[in-house]
Amino acid sequence: MKNFKTKLFAAAMAAPLAMSGMSVFATEATINVTIQKTYNVPEGAKLTGREGEKSFDQTFDFTVTPITQGAPTGQSDWSAEVTEDAYATTTTYTASTDITSYFTTAFNGHKSAGIYDYKITETAGDTAVTEITGNATEGTVTTTSNLTYATNTYMARVYVANNETGDGTHINNIVLYKGESPDDAQKVESDDNGKVNAAFTNTLTQTQTITPGDDITAKGLSVTNNVTGNLADKKKDFGYSLTFTAPNGENGTIAGVIKKQDGSTQTVSFTSGTASSIDLKHGESFALTSAPAGTTYKIVHTDTDANYTLKSTDVTGTPTPTISDTKKTVTGVVPMDKLAVSFTNEYNNENIPTGNIINNMPFLGLIAVALGGFIAYIALKRRQNA
Repeated sequence: MKNFKTKLFAAAMAAPLAMSGMSVFATEATINVTIQKTYNVPEGAKLTGREGEKSFDQTFDFTVTPITQGAPTGQSDWSAEVTEDAYATTTTYTASTDITSYFTTAFNGHKSAGIYDYKITETAGDTAVTEITGNATEGTVTTTSNLTYATNTYMARVYVANNETGDGTHINNIVLYKGESPDDAQKVESDDNGKVNAAFTNTLTQTQTITPGDDITAKGLSVTNNVTGNLADKKKDFGYSLTFTAPNGENGTIAGVIKKQDGSTQTVSFTSGTASSIDLKHGESFALTSAPAGTTYKIVHTDTDANYTLKSTDVTGTPTPTISDTKKTVTGVVPMDKLAVSFTNEYNNENIPTGNIINNMPFLGLIAVALGGFIAYIALKRRQNA
């Protein structure tokens, strides 16, 4: 009886040890490994380069490299396309690529059980891209893009077990770690779908600089003032308030130019987030000449002359702004292509004298004289007959 109790106690103590020994292959049954890409961009940023090429990177490349000596290799290069947009319509794009097939293919027919480590990294491309488009007539646009690539590393640890039949092996589990080794790495927990995600984040910044041509409204953001009416004063200044705010609360100077009625130009500058006033006569235009992508704008028609009514506020280009009910305020994101805003002011007092009475006075005078002479003639004849 004593021997039985001793054996039972020994078995009870051995069971947890045996289970812990099995944990190498009985950890989470996680086999799916996914690359998760996050791409942070300024809204409105230009995402296509020369002739529509993706020179500002919409597709990112990754590499899976064996660390353990003798580890089999599979397809080494992977990619994730985050968007096909020509201009960014949001501030964050995401994409994912399942790379589980790398391991299933690599270990297909593999004969040796064991633990094999692999490194997963992002392949860095061009960190800076500059593109110049346009001509002297419409103006030239220099788009400068700077891209920060992800530098973090993941390690995939693949547990390969012998088949129960004793013939060949199979992947029992894949565990993902942040870092290059489990000694200083953190295990990545699987999500609700049983996947472990290797997360990489990239960030794009972009600046647009415009050298205006003959038509300063041909590129970028512009504001034009129009005046209508026969008695309208086309030399009168109409007031506008402009506010430009750079993304992420960046401070700095944003530049612009005003084209005058006589064809001359005047450079102006704005402090990010601060309203500034400008005046425009009939036919004069303001154009932004430098701003980082993602800059927002607020244009307010501030003129209060009661003799003029703001009849219309028209826009051409994208992205489409928001226009207030009174047509006096336009807000939106500075475009990386073209957005022309046009305000039209109409003169109210159009009651111009026709000039008919003045112009006919000589004729009326002649008629009056003739009529007076006729009356005098009749009166004289009556006296003679009496």
